[in-house]
Amino acid sequence: MKISKVFGTLLNTNNYIVGDDKNVILFDVSADTEEIIKKVNGRKVVAIFLTHGHWDHVLNIDEIQKFFNCKIYLNKNALKKLKNKEKTFKIDKIINSKLSDDVFSFVDDGDILDFGFLKVKCIYTHGHTVCSMCYLVANEHSILISGDTLFCGVVGRTDLPTSSERQMVESLKKLMKFDENLKVYPGHGNETTIKNELQMLASLTC
Repeated sequence: MKISKVFGTLLNTNNYIVGDDKNVILFDVSADTEEIIKKVNGRKVVAIFLTHGHWDHVLNIDEIQKFFNCKIYLNKNALKKLKNKEKTFKIDKIINSKLSDDVFSFVDDGDILDFGFLKVKCIYTHGHTVCSMCYLVANEHSILISGDTLFCGVVGRTDLPTSSERQMVESLKKLMKFDENLKVYPGHGNETTIKNELQMLASLTC
């Protein structure tokens, strides 16, 4: 499994390109389109997965989807954010996606998508937002794409529209059940592992 990271927006959002020498999947698409194309380096992009619908994770969704012409997988509530024409909080930006509905495919908790070179298990993690998803990505080993649910040393904000502190606790309990050596690739900041975060998670979920 090859993993590349591209930074997107002034918030330094992590966009991930995961795959092998021939095929890749994109996780979040707010980075500069040319930078993503450069990192893809001629490989086939078979899918785009969105961890949630906040602008700093989806800013260039239309341009990137049109270039690679692939399906976008997301929680159904994320599409509402992409199509929204009004800001919902102070630092929000309007995406107002013009993509047709048929390029989107909804995923929910427990769904597993097998692309041959990678399997992606979808984990619904309401807390930061009602459309938050984490993705367990596997071939010979597994990684967790955690979006804005779990970071290195901290968890996602729960003071935004559709956030829920109670639901965040339930979502974190799901993540605590994974192998402690599982490497975590968050939406911002550095990579971590479940083991590194167990003490912090336990203090929040007890």
